[in-house]
Amino acid sequence: MTDAELEERARAKVEAGTCDLVVANDAARKGVAFGTDTNQVLIVGREGVINRLPLMSKRDVARTIVDAVVERLRDRE
Repeated sequence: MTDAELEERARAKVEAGTCDLVVANDAARKGVAFGTDTNQVLIVGREGVINRLPLMSKRDVARTIVDAVVERLRDRE
């Protein structure tokens, strides 16, 4: 799956109103998802792509996701 297809799928979920933020990855890519210590994700919100993360440790991906959620919550205050 291309980055454009991944973004399109994530954006469709956000636009459908099922969520405000989507973290998408292509589990078929090498070094991503199950059985690895790394992941590569795309974070998409209502305003579009928030962050396109390169292949990195799952711990760093998780930190980036939490930071994005916290930032969105702060914006709502």
